[in-house]
Amino acid sequence: MYARSLGTIAGCYFLKEEYGDAVDYYRQYVHAIREAVREEFRMESETERMHTWQEEMSNISQLQELLVTLPDTLLQYKNDLTSIVYDAELLSKGILLNSSIEFEKLLNDKNDQRLLEIYQKTKSNRNEIERLRMEGNSESDLEKILKLTQENQRLQIQLNKDVQEMEDFTQYISYDWKDVQNGLKDSDVSIEFVSVNLSFGKTDSHMVALLLTKNMSHPEAVVLWAEDGLKQNALLAQDSNMFVKPEAGKIVWGRLAPYLQGKKRIFFSADGILNNIGIEYLLFDGKPISEQFEVYRLSSTKELCYQHRSVKLEKAVLFGDINYNQDATQSIDTQRSLASLRGAGEIASFAELKNTRREVDDIHSILINSGMRDVPQLCDTEASKSAFMSLTDSRVNVLHVATHGMYMDVKQSTDAESMQNSMLVFAGANLDDNSFVTAADIASMNLRQCDLAVLSACETGLGKLGGDGVFGLQRGFKNAGVHTLLMSLKKVYDASTADLMISFYRHLMSGATKREALVKAQQDIRSKGYNDPKYWAVFILLDAY
Repeated sequence: MYARSLGTIAGCYFLKEEYGDAVDYYRQYVHAIREAVREEFRMESETERMHTWQEEMSNISQLQELLVTLPDTLLQYKNDLTSIVYDAELLSKGILLNSSIEFEKLLNDKNDQRLLEIYQKTKSNRNEIERLRMEGNSESDLEKILKLTQENQRLQIQLNKDVQEMEDFTQYISYDWKDVQNGLKDSDVSIEFVSVNLSFGKTDSHMVALLLTKNMSHPEAVVLWAEDGLKQNALLAQDSNMFVKPEAGKIVWGRLAPYLQGKKRIFFSADGILNNIGIEYLLFDGKPISEQFEVYRLSSTKELCYQHRSVKLEKAVLFGDINYNQDATQSIDTQRSLASLRGAGEIASFAELKNTRREVDDIHSILINSGMRDVPQLCDTEASKSAFMSLTDSRVNVLHVATHGMYMDVKQSTDAESMQNSMLVFAGANLDDNSFVTAADIASMNLRQCDLAVLSACETGLGKLGGDGVFGLQRGFKNAGVHTLLMSLKKVYDASTADLMISFYRHLMSGATKREALVKAQQDIRSKGYNDPKYWAVFILLDAY
């Protein structure tokens, strides 16, 4: 309530065009809401968290709008404002990537009664503190609040010490732009893209890049497009030749060129329409930017602050050659009929993907020859939804799924509904509508030991574009705790995708980084004649740093 009051006051000053006071109160708001969210989310369910954060979106949107509408004559406020917006983006983009980590369920799964009792005690204390704040007014009530608050701090330290997930969440919420800067080297540049839609009946869509380098005294804001935003969005979204047109690269990277001089690594977090475009493959000075710089797409640039624990790759699970008709004895005529419906994009019309068997067989051989011993392949009717869901709480380190992917873009759908509209297809899907694994299903899983999930399917990176990222499969897997995702942004081709995936694993297990492995795999399939970007520029790596 305190944080929201600050946001309301800031918004009032903004509307009154008293910009100095607006900036001051927004600074206080972002700091206060970060602390409030860190505290509140520990005790809330996923549904409660979604509701809590949705109430902040109007304040965040208004703060973004101030950044792009601040009069040029008031540049003395711009530096502070840019820093505040950067911190707000770190909070907003990263916040719901952890929204499904419900600590009470986590503690129940750990079957540690002592920890569960400590957690229940913190909840009880919190409820009593809230009651005393609302109803109490005596000196003794204030003393009780102080005593309970101190006890909860002590208990929280104990939980953070014994439950790694709680410690990770607490740290992740706490990072600000200075923490990101501390993770940069002299040859790095960090970019938070921010899509800003103006209010009060205006429809202009702005795209702003918030840039940060090691030596900057504060982040800097560069507007990539403003009044013609809708036109630029349409151009990037619909131009199938964008990866061979220099003009498309200039739209995104042209104004950022001065900040890229002398740099080796680019870390960026997309927003808005850029979530649906492989901007790392757009031309920059005549060549894909991903082949001139080390380019890392991150869910949030606060990933630069987070020290991911090193995971030894011991177990991989491979799904492929899936029987969507459930009964392997179906007639050839039936299989052909189902295959003919695939182009319509309808449920119950999933065709056999002939190259996925070759894909998982070759990947299996590569992993085994690299020293991994636990590499089960789940094919035919074994590649079921139940087999996939059974991986929760397992120690799988690499998860590869070669199948059909779907994103149903239902207009006016809620964020929660969008998580149901993004899915992977498993055995029997042509005969049973319970054979789809949705983003919401995945978000409920625990895959925290999984270092890499490869979604070798169509449109696995798509979803509803929300104020803090994409509501789809990528959110589901990040909520489940997966570190790195390899996903697609468009429909993919069976044969070329198999070739690209096999090449990716071959380079990865030969010692290349994930980023290097994908770049080399893309070069490999181009050398085989798959030069059209539709074969290689549709796959992106998320959080491969």
